[in-house]
Amino acid sequence: MKREATLKLGVWGKAYDEPEQQRGYTYEQQPDNLDAWNIGLAFHAASRTFNCDPTDQGLLLLKELQKQGYGVFTLATNPAQKDEG
Repeated sequence: MKREATLKLGVWGKAYDEPEQQRGYTYEQQPDNLDAWNIGLAFHAASRTFNCDPTDQGLLLLKELQKQGYGVFTLATNPAQKDEG
């Protein structure tokens, strides 16, 4: 019996199963122009709030991304660390 992949949501690891196809994007595996535009809209909306620490700014970005229909997932490895060499 093949097990279906489970995505974990949130810091407490609550899992959910979605019937729709999900996409993950990185700089190397870029979205199309429409998705990139929508991600940019979320960034602009989140960046309008000043006087925030990085934690609050990150949470605002997540909120705006979700409004645009996106979320954030961690990568198994951090590509930025490889580039610093």
